[in-house]
Amino acid sequence: GGGFAAAMDISFALGRAAPTTVRIFDMAGHLIRTLTASEDLAPGSNVTTWDGRDQDGRSVFAGTYVVLVETGDRTASKIVAVVNGQR
Repeated sequence: GGGFAAAMDISFALGRAAPTTVRIFDMAGHLIRTLTASEDLAPGSNVTTWDGRDQDGRSVFAGTYVVLVETGDRTASKIVAVVNGQR
């Protein structure tokens, strides 16, 4: 299968407590993984960890992915890079 992707922390700040959904997409817009689904998170700084795997537990390929954070009526996205651990 694909290479090994190290876990990465995805940090984001919330202005107020709200049900929050964090999802990972590839650059083509396909859903790779849902990290949190309508989870009630506290206001302020939050961190969730992605282990570099898809919904089926397979390591994703090295490349660029989009993290989408949806909370209440707000959506934020950030680009993350997954590096292949194999030399």
